[in-house]
Amino acid sequence: MVTFKYVDKYINSVVLVVQLTGVKEVTTAIPGAEGETRFVFRDEVLAQLLGDIEPHTLFLVLGHPGAGKSTFVASFLFENVLRFGVRGVYISLAEDREKFYSYMRRLGMDFAVAEGRGLFEYVHVPTLSGRELVEVVVERLSQEVVEKGARIAVIDSVTPLLNALTTEEARSMLHATLYSLTSASKALLMLIADLPFATESTDLKGLEFIADAVFVFKTKIEKGIINRVMEVRKFRGKPIPLAEIPFTIEEGRSVRFLVPPLYSSITLSKTLLEITHRCIEPLWGSVEPSTHIGVVTKIGEIPFSIWVAIVRLTHDYKLKLSIVSFRDPPQKLQMLLEAAAKAINIVPQNILKRTLSILSVNPAILSPHQLMGALVSEIERVPNILVIDRVDMLYLYYPSKLVDAMLHMISIHAKANKVIVIETAGNIYTKHQTPRYDLLHYITYRNGVAMHSVKRTRSIKPIVQHVHELGDEALLKCFLD
Repeated sequence: MVTFKYVDKYINSVVLVVQLTGVKEVTTAIPGAEGETRFVFRDEVLAQLLGDIEPHTLFLVLGHPGAGKSTFVASFLFENVLRFGVRGVYISLAEDREKFYSYMRRLGMDFAVAEGRGLFEYVHVPTLSGRELVEVVVERLSQEVVEKGARIAVIDSVTPLLNALTTEEARSMLHATLYSLTSASKALLMLIADLPFATESTDLKGLEFIADAVFVFKTKIEKGIINRVMEVRKFRGKPIPLAEIPFTIEEGRSVRFLVPPLYSSITLSKTLLEITHRCIEPLWGSVEPSTHIGVVTKIGEIPFSIWVAIVRLTHDYKLKLSIVSFRDPPQKLQMLLEAAAKAINIVPQNILKRTLSILSVNPAILSPHQLMGALVSEIERVPNILVIDRVDMLYLYYPSKLVDAMLHMISIHAKANKVIVIETAGNIYTKHQTPRYDLLHYITYRNGVAMHSVKRTRSIKPIVQHVHELGDEALLKCFLD
């Protein structure tokens, strides 16, 4: 039994004695050095970057309104209570239970399921005067952690509590109650605090010094579109490889952090996808899983022969296909697939059955982070081929360095998932564009005829044949014969 006292001389001389008895020990799949519970981030990318989290951690999540701090905390809580069977509690000073459950369900988190298993409780604290509010929250938190055995507790938001107390009172509460309760019970306490719009900091009454980890969620308005980033300002005992991490909030997933996989996670495929069709072999040779093919045209449109090649490849090798276009609507892309299939005597429906998705994305109404999230979502479907159509449209709306960095990151994601990327573009715009291509397929006009030339920049196997130039009519005729 561990006993400590929080003597609050400011709140009606209340003496709160917390008896830590009957606290259940929990064993999880991620034991600490002494068998303690270690918690995990729901997002795999963030988990890879920052690792797991020890118990008895005081976690401060600070952010602008609407920046995603509550969603992030809820996703962390949801993942751990269901994965490890530990109990969690969410103490809210704002949203009621129905509103919280409804919103989180849209993001892929059904807290009613966790509640039904006895793993979760949502506590809505009604509006009270300042010091009465502090007393009610502290007592309820102690009850949930000590008597009910909650291993993860959330207070959303701690800002009204801090505002109700002077700095000296706040430090007394933070040191004697919250930090001591966390340490003694080996629970993880997550405190959400509000950061006013257009500000970088606020008076936290010393909370940032006591906290073991401080994450700041911020919004930036660029060209009328919201961009969200998370800053890791403090994480005791952890290296911080990346201090600012962009993210998006997506229905069905909650928070997606946009960081490419580590190169160490990309394994070399031992088997090659052997392309034996006589029309494709001279162009692309043996296409390896994770190959990034850049089809760059200076003739305005992507030749029909390229779509025929994609359909031929998909059909002959029974591949799964996904298409994301930044210019054309899904109906036009479907018509292209159907026309290409008919041209080479393939039943169009057979190709459409192998097409996982045809997605049109308008870069004018999406932030770069949202656009990246859409592309990563398609890669996570694990198609064999992902066609990223007309990336030249991105250069019209975003800075060229940002476009190149973003598509390079997508290329790394694709390689980690063994996805072949066929990227089409209306031109070469920057010197940083072509290095992401393993194979550059360049299309130009000469004497009124579209000419194909191919250059392989990276390969684990040399090309048997290397085409210097091939006329589009000859290529198309080869497929049609």
